[in-house]
Amino acid sequence: MVHLAEHIEIILTRYVSARQEGDGGQFGKSHNLWTEFERFAEGLRSLAAVQKRPNIEVRWSAGQGNWARVPWVALVYPSETRSIQKGVYVVFLFREDMSGVYLTF
Repeated sequence: MVHLAEHIEIILTRYVSARQEGDGGQFGKSHNLWTEFERFAEGLRSLAAVQKRPNIEVRWSAGQGNWARVPWVALVYPSETRSIQKGVYVVFLFREDMSGVYLTF
């Protein structure tokens, strides 16, 4: 079983080269980092604290059509948050240079 920190480390290590050079394949669901983001999100969904709250959704984005400069993974309560631009939620924000990640409310 891979821990959440390991998914974060893989993303931090590989994201910049994927964004700049297409390392690991083209942007999209077939890219290995796409799978890593999905595994990270699944890991969050499997946490007991999240499972106790069935209204919480885990959403993420690494971009739309191209790699985002600042990818994110969020825990969203849909009745409070209509979109990532409007609402209240907890989010893992990856730094653009991938030197770290912030957990932000």
